[in-house]
Amino acid sequence: MSPISSFVTVGGVHQRRHTINPPSSSLFSRETTSFSRVGVIRRSKNTALFSSSAFATTAKMTGLAIGSFYRSYPALASFLTASILACIADIVAQIMDECTKRLEKRRIVGMVLYSGLVSGICVEYMYSSVFPVIFGVTEGGFLRAIRMTIFDECINAPLLWLPPAYMAQAIVYGTSIREAIQKYMTDVREHGLLIKYWSIWIPMSLFNFAIVPLHFRVAFVAVVSFFWMIILSIVANRKESNSDDEDKLCEPEPSMGSKTTW
Repeated sequence: MSPISSFVTVGGVHQRRHTINPPSSSLFSRETTSFSRVGVIRRSKNTALFSSSAFATTAKMTGLAIGSFYRSYPALASFLTASILACIADIVAQIMDECTKRLEKRRIVGMVLYSGLVSGICVEYMYSSVFPVIFGVTEGGFLRAIRMTIFDECINAPLLWLPPAYMAQAIVYGTSIREAIQKYMTDVREHGLLIKYWSIWIPMSLFNFAIVPLHFRVAFVAVVSFFWMIILSIVANRKESNSDDEDKLCEPEPSMGSKTTW
């Protein structure tokens, strides 16, 4: 808007009068549009900030709720975590198996029960009740984590974690417990079962005892077991695919794919 000067005569004297032009419609329209755009941008920024803040709050509350559940109900949380992940992992492994024409429900049931009871409840009791008595309750300490790892892998694994997997196979498939133990001993002596087991679980257990909080250690074991079973199932199938003997290629031999799977 710009002033306009004009001359008027008042009492015979010329005087200058200033007037202001009204804003043009085009200028007013541009200013209105500019203000509208600024408002839209501000509202968009506020919406984005609110959405990110709400997501962060929801994630934080969810994490606190999960942590509270694992602290309040450790046995149930361990059983559910190990069972659910084991069920999914065994289904994936059977789908990847070229010799499996359809899902074996007995194998899945045996897998869920074994993983929930042994890799879930028994491991939770060992880590939260037995280990504190043997190694103390002081949190942290790398040397303490090393001692727990050695005990878990050299005593628990060959005596408590691995043999029940073979026993569960025997129960599900109707063979004898004696045959299951013999097969376990054969795999240890001739097939390097413990070497394969230790190559994965020694570093994972050391990380578990040194870094992971106590109430999440069984969940960590269940997560590692999930990928452990799938990876070894793929490797085993690749090795078998090179065999010329089709009978041996698809010879039914169930595997329990949790922490004790090889």
